[in-house]
Amino acid sequence: MQESIYNKFDLDMIIKVLQLSGNSFPIGGFSHSYGLETYVTEEAITSVTELFVFIKSMLFSVISDCDGPAVCLAHNLASSNDLDGLLELDEFFTALKLSRENREAQSKMGRAFLRMALKMYPDNDFLFDYHEHSRKENENYPVAFGAVSAQVGIEKELATTAYIFSAVNSIVQAGIKLIPLGPSESQRLIVELYQHIIVAVKASCGKTFDEIGSFSPGLDLASMRHEKLYTRLYMS
Repeated sequence: MQESIYNKFDLDMIIKVLQLSGNSFPIGGFSHSYGLETYVTEEAITSVTELFVFIKSMLFSVISDCDGPAVCLAHNLASSNDLDGLLELDEFFTALKLSRENREAQSKMGRAFLRMALKMYPDNDFLFDYHEHSRKENENYPVAFGAVSAQVGIEKELATTAYIFSAVNSIVQAGIKLIPLGPSESQRLIVELYQHIIVAVKASCGKTFDEIGSFSPGLDLASMRHEKLYTRLYMS
């Protein structure tokens, strides 16, 4: 008798990660364009092809060097209930974000994510202690996502994949409004990014604390210019 497909997956884990990383999870991710709005306003990005280049650049200059490794390392630390290590990682991640908008975006989403996770899992003492001891400007979203994922039993690679896919999807959704893109174009773009996402996940999970870094001067400057745009649809 052929083995049921349901025996090949931990469905409970998959359902959890789909809920935590879904667009409907109330953390305000739809309010941020991560610098894309500046590029579109300045007509540096006007097509799906240019958006592909933008997202690919983000994957390998920001996400796989900084955000993705933060998810993986936070998962490791939360798995071993290392609160001091998690708080140190969180503070370090804050320092890596050069623009005010990026820092505020990551902390706002992280705090909203952690507050909701505590309502979903009110008996989790480690997450409660993390929330209680973290400074207000920390609780960064990638760190919080990795920590919560570990504490609710989601495997590290799956959590990192979900985080990175969600980040890419959020940028594509911003592109739909800003460029604008049609629904078919946007979905084909995500398909074209599949392999790049996989590479970014593997790179993220292979980095140590000392290897986390963030060198994206173009994106940082775009984020700083975003504060002074004449009109804005997004907070960052």
